[in-house]
Amino acid sequence: MKNNSYLKFIFVFLDIIVVASFILWYSIVHEINPFFVSAVFVFLIINFVVFVISIVGHRSYGDFADSGLYSQIIANMPEGINLVDTHNSTFVYTNSKFNEMFGYSNEELIGKHVSILNAGKGSEPNEKVAEIREVLSADGVWQGELLNTRKDGTEFWTRASISKFFHENYGEVWVTVQSDINEEKLAKKALVESEKMFRSVAEGSLNMIFINQNGKIVYANEACENVMGYSKDELLNPEFNFMDLMASSSRDEVIANFAKHQSGKAVPAFNYKLVTKDGKNLSATHTTNIIEYNGAPAILGVVTLE
Repeated sequence: MKNNSYLKFIFVFLDIIVVASFILWYSIVHEINPFFVSAVFVFLIINFVVFVISIVGHRSYGDFADSGLYSQIIANMPEGINLVDTHNSTFVYTNSKFNEMFGYSNEELIGKHVSILNAGKGSEPNEKVAEIREVLSADGVWQGELLNTRKDGTEFWTRASISKFFHENYGEVWVTVQSDINEEKLAKKALVESEKMFRSVAEGSLNMIFINQNGKIVYANEACENVMGYSKDELLNPEFNFMDLMASSSRDEVIANFAKHQSGKAVPAFNYKLVTKDGKNLSATHTTNIIEYNGAPAILGVVTLE
């Protein structure tokens, strides 16, 4: 924007000099009225001044307005943003959210090496910086999750996006946008641990435990295999029809209860008849609950033989 304005200024200035020189030469050769020549020169000068004012005024106001607007946007974004000098990997700018996220003031971060925020022991923080630098050098962009260290020593996870560009004041920099995903990571970890615990308990249970999602069995414990005579591969096959496990006398009730669950309604425990793979009838009590499995509603069933 700035360079374009300067070029316009130079080209118009040269054009006016050329036109003015031609008019002066033409007026001397053809003895044109000096008043007319003076009027033309005044007209050219006025237009030149108006042009200069328009450029200066536009740049001053535009740059100021843009700068103020962009600064306010960046300063108030919910993500942490920083600029890093690509030559020495030091911070040259951080917004208030980034400072808040890491517990530092702006003055404490500017000029510091980015590795001070990376979690890890010994050379691990610098190794992470080197890994990111390598990707940025090759692709110009890096995206991923980072384990960070706050000023007080606590560690937390962020999702980061880093790209390279040329800044007018700082030269070649990396701009990083980071979002705090620590609660999300902790929730996923808790979910994984909860699922491990569930499987540990379920696999050791003498009762049959299964999960039915959208009419398909997506989990069955070892007791289901032992009692019903089907392998887990057979039970978990998308083509397997779980209604084949029900005696004909119980199918209507099972279908009705399944429909209630699908509409989000609770179903009290009920008695029904099962049929094993070899055709043996079994009496059982079926207890069910609606749960979330892999991000979607599902039915958790516990079957107790009578």
